[in-house]
Amino acid sequence: SSDMPETPDELLSDATLRGATFGLLAIPDTVSNRGLAKRILESDPGVPTSLVNVFPDNRYQSLAAFFDFSSEPAPRGYPTGCVEQVTKNYIAREFEARVGDIDPTMRIALSLERELGQVARGSGSNDAKWFAIMASPPLRQVFEGAFGFPSSFGSIDIDQQLVRLKARSEKTFGASEVA
Repeated sequence: SSDMPETPDELLSDATLRGATFGLLAIPDTVSNRGLAKRILESDPGVPTSLVNVFPDNRYQSLAAFFDFSSEPAPRGYPTGCVEQVTKNYIAREFEARVGDIDPTMRIALSLERELGQVARGSGSNDAKWFAIMASPPLRQVFEGAFGFPSSFGSIDIDQQLVRLKARSEKTFGASEVA
C-alpha cells in the first residue's frame, strides 16, 4: 500500500503508526527502544548472525517480520486468518493496557502467560531466555516478586542476577530451564 512506510525512519518518525505498532507488540515507546527497533529493522534477516536473528526479545523479531525494508522484498503471502489473529492480539493488548491503567498488577497477570510463553518457545540458550526475562519489565517484576528478591536486585551485576535467578528457579521449581 502507498500508505506503508518505505524505510525504518518513516515508520519510527510517524508517531501514530509507531505507537500502534509498538503497542501491538508490547514494546514501550522510548527513545532507546526506537533506536533498537531501527537497528533491528536495518539488519539483514538473511544473515544468521545479524541483530534481528540473534536478539533474544521475540517482539523485535515480530517487528522485523511485519515490516520488510530490504531493497528487494520477497513476495509476501499471508496465511488464512492472519488479519483476524493480528486483530485479536491487538484487542488483547489494548485490554491489558486499559486494565493496567486501573491496576498495574492485573496487567502483568494478563500478559504473563503470553510473554513467558514467547520467551520459552524462543530460540537461544537457556541463559539467553533468562536474559530475555530480565529485559522484560513485567517478567522481571513477576520473577523478582515470586522469588522474594529485594528491590535492589536489579542493581547487582547482570551475570550474578542470572546465577541467582537460575538457582532460585532450581530451588523453587526443581529446574533452572525456562522452558
